[in-house]
Amino acid sequence: MITVGDDPASLGVGRAGLEFMQGEKEIMLRDYLTSLWNHAAYPEFLHRRKGQVIGFGAFVVLIFWVLTMVVPLAGLRLKHGSLADFLSREAPEFTFSGGKLSIDRTYHYADGHIYIDVNTAPENSLDPEDSSLKTILQLNEVTLLVDSDKAIFRADANTGLMGSDARMILFSDMGDKSFTKKDLVAAAPTLERGVTVFAVGAYFYHLMMFFIGVLAIAMVSRLFARLSKLRISLGEIYVLAVYTRSAPLLVKGILYLLGLNFAELPSLSLLYSVYALTRVFRYISIQRILEAGRDAGYRRPAFEFEDPRESGWNGGGRTESGRAEGGRAESSRAEGERLESERAEDLKPDDGWSFGPAAREAGTADREAGAAAREAGAAEQAFRPAQLLIRKAVAADLDAVEAIYDELHSAEESGEAVIGWIRGVYPVRETAEAALRREDLFVLEDEGKIRGAGIINQVQVDVYEGAPWKYSADPGEVCVLHTLVISPRGGRKGYGKRFVQFYEDYAREHRLPELRIDTNARNLRARTMYRKLGYEEIAIIPTVFNNIPDVNLVLLEKHLELPEKHLELPD
Repeated sequence: MITVGDDPASLGVGRAGLEFMQGEKEIMLRDYLTSLWNHAAYPEFLHRRKGQVIGFGAFVVLIFWVLTMVVPLAGLRLKHGSLADFLSREAPEFTFSGGKLSIDRTYHYADGHIYIDVNTAPENSLDPEDSSLKTILQLNEVTLLVDSDKAIFRADANTGLMGSDARMILFSDMGDKSFTKKDLVAAAPTLERGVTVFAVGAYFYHLMMFFIGVLAIAMVSRLFARLSKLRISLGEIYVLAVYTRSAPLLVKGILYLLGLNFAELPSLSLLYSVYALTRVFRYISIQRILEAGRDAGYRRPAFEFEDPRESGWNGGGRTESGRAEGGRAESSRAEGERLESERAEDLKPDDGWSFGPAAREAGTADREAGAAAREAGAAEQAFRPAQLLIRKAVAADLDAVEAIYDELHSAEESGEAVIGWIRGVYPVRETAEAALRREDLFVLEDEGKIRGAGIINQVQVDVYEGAPWKYSADPGEVCVLHTLVISPRGGRKGYGKRFVQFYEDYAREHRLPELRIDTNARNLRARTMYRKLGYEEIAIIPTVFNNIPDVNLVLLEKHLELPEKHLELPD
C-alpha cells in the first residue's frame, strides 16, 4: 500500500467498478487537456491500453459531434419548438400531386448554416448549372432549393452525409403520391425520430472517418520518422496520431458553431496533426538520448552498503562523483549553448538566404544536438538535490518512521488526507521493524531529518497473482514498492517523486525491468503522481489488505528498458 502524505485528497470510496470507471474518466480528461497543447507529454500516451486509445478517439469525435450536430439541433429546438410547431407556424400551405408542387407563397429561411428557398412560381426554374445557384450551395452547410418540378439538396460533409455533392430530386419520379401541409405536420414526429437516427448515424460516420484519417496521418508521418532515423513502429505512430486530432477537431467544431467554415479547413487540420507528430518525434528522440546516456554513462549508486556515511548517496551518485558529474553536466549544457549560438551566427544571411539546404540541415542538426545536450545537463543536475539522502534504514531510524506513520494517521482522522489506512492496524511500528530485519526498508533524509520511508523488494501482494498485467514477467524480474510514506510536515518538496526515482534506479541497478505498485483507490493524490511518472493503472480489485477490510486496491505497473549487459574481459 502506498500513499503520499504531502498532497491530501478529500474524496471517499465507492464500489470497485465505479472507482475503476472514475479512474478511467480522470485519465481520459487529463489526456485530452494534455493533448491539446503539451506535445512534450505525448510519449506517455504510448503506455495507454488499446481500449483507452480507442475510447479517447471516440471521445474526441463525440466533442466534435456535439459542437457540429447536437448544439445546432438543440438551438433550433429551443428557438422554434418542436418540428410540428415549426411547420405549423412557418411552412406555407402547399399541395403536392401528380409530380408537381404548388405553394400559396414563396418561402425563404436562412439561419446560421441552413438555407432554404421554396418558390413554385411558373417563372422560377432551378438550373443546376447556374453559377449563382452553385455559389449558394457552396456557402451554406445545409441548402434546400425547391421549384415546382424538383428539389436540390446539399449537406456539407460535416453533417455526416456520405459526400458533399448536391443532389437533385425530380418530383416526377415520385409517381402519383399526393399530400398537403396538414399531412406533413402530422408526419413531423416521425421526421423528428428520423433526424435523431440520422444524427446518431452521423456520429458513427464521423468516428469511422476519424480512424481512417488517423491511419493516413500515421502513414505520412512514418516517412518523417524514417527521415529523422527514429525507430518507432507504425502502431505507435497511430496511437500518437489519435491524440494529435484533439486540438484540430476542437477548433473545427468551434469554428463550425460560429459559422466560420472554409474549404481549406480539413486539409489544414490534417497538416496540423502531421506537424504535431514531427514535434513529438523530436521529444521522443531527446528522451531516448537522455535514457541512453543515463544507462550507458551515468553512474548510479551502489545500493548494497552498510554505512551510509561511506556511500555518500545524495540522490544522484556518491558525493564526490556526484560533484564531478555535476561539473560534467554543466559543461554539457554550456557546450550545447555554444553549439547553438555558433550555428546561429554562421547561418545569419548577409543579403537573403544565400546558403544551401545542406547548411540548413547541418544547422538544424547542431541546434537539436545543442538542445539535447542542454536538456541532458539540466536533467542530470535536477536529479541531484544538494542535501537529500536516500539510504537503507538503520535501527535508529525506526522512531522517525513510526512518527511519520502516526502523522499520516492523524491527518486522515482529522479529514486532512484520504489514504485508506487505520491507526493500530496498518502501518504500525512492526511494519517498519519487519522491513528493517529483511533489509529492504529505505528512508529519505533531508538536512538530517527523516522525511519519508518506503519498502523496496520483490514480494508481490497475493492479489497480484492473476491480475491482468500488461507485461508478463517471472517473479525474479519484478520489483515492488510498498508503504511509501512522506511526512506532511516536510512541505511540498517533491519527496514522493524523488523516492520513486530512487526506486526505479534501484530496479535498474538490480536489472529488474517490471515495476509494480499498489495503492488504495481513495488515495487520488498518489494515483495522480504515479500516472504522471508513467505508471499505468491496470485493475482495481476489492480485497482485505493488511487486515483493513473493504479496500479497493489499485494495481499499477511500469516497464523499464534495460541496456544490454556486456561482459568486460580483464586486460
